Amino acid sequence: MSTTYRTAIVGCGNISHTHASTYRRHPCIDLAAGADIDAERLAAFRERWEVPAGYGDYREMLAEVKPELVSICTYAKLHWPMLKACAEAGVRGIICEKPMLNSPAELPLVRELVDQTGVKIVLGHMRRYGMAHLRARELVLGGEIGDPILVVGTLTGGGLAEMGSHWIDLMRHLIGDPEVVSVLAQTNMQDGTLCGHAQEDDAVLLMEFAGGIKGLFESGQTTLKDNVLTLIVGSQGSIQILGEDDLVISGPDGVRKEDLMVEQPEQWKALGLELPEPWWNYKWDILLREYLAWVDGGEAPLTCADQALKATEAYMAGYLSAIRREKIHLPLPGKDLTLDEWPGDVLARLASDRSV
Repeated sequence: MSTTYRTAIVGCGNISHTHASTYRRHPCIDLAAGADIDAERLAAFRERWEVPAGYGDYREMLAEVKPELVSICTYAKLHWPMLKACAEAGVRGIICEKPMLNSPAELPLVRELVDQTGVKIVLGHMRRYGMAHLRARELVLGGEIGDPILVVGTLTGGGLAEMGSHWIDLMRHLIGDPEVVSVLAQTNMQDGTLCGHAQEDDAVLLMEFAGGIKGLFESGQTTLKDNVLTLIVGSQGSIQILGEDDLVISGPDGVRKEDLMVEQPEQWKALGLELPEPWWNYKWDILLREYLAWVDGGEAPLTCADQALKATEAYMAGYLSAIRREKIHLPLPGKDLTLDEWPGDVLARLASDRSV
């Protein structure tokens, strides 16, 4: 890869520094500009990463800098207008932070934007590239535990859409990315907020995948016993993912543990990359390389818009299920795509009404 890509970051808060550090580790990225409405935050970002240009208005930045690649690191309510503005300005590729969208109504708008402009969008679901997750997927698809029956994900805090979007996406990824055909969900809304919108304290989401596999995601105050964040049960065994780094595999031949920081899987070794500082950001390095290969004309990466929109639709449907107290079938029909606000805000209002 010899092309150098002029790159910009919109939103210079905490997560932008992860994007910037990843860009700085790649020789084909020219981090040319940043944009943020907070002048002090923008100045600190530019100084830390030696970014030549800064803008208070991202649209002005798009017009003057004409970046080829853009990272969107803002709150979800700003993502759709920024995605649209970037594509219309001729940006070739976008890395968008999660949650991808603010409302169910935006789902068809992004699909149409991709179809009409050809812009290549990936979501910051970098956990798909975690060594333990890649290894677990390899084992599942290789038949190590027989036919998958159930996948469970748990997370302390984070709700369905903020940190929870990682696990809802991962659960599909680990079993080969089947379609989600229905969801049933419940939430516990108090008065929490996060990233500019209402945030549930607890949530449970039951998914049914094509082929009959079930998925159960819980977000709240606890994880499974012994720090198991993900469990995959098959017809001949199971895989536990401890934290995000180690596996416990149970099968016909017994039980074994794999420490992926000691015995790295072939997918990681093949890249020949050094672990960055902090080490867990290696997931971003893989994401960036697959993304650039796609922009260069290669295959769509694991985190492409098609996969991201399916995870987004699943948790949006989960919110609709909690609002209506009924099972929601996917793909969402037109009547379910009319809600044009953050569905958690609707749930917060319903919870407030019930408490009166």
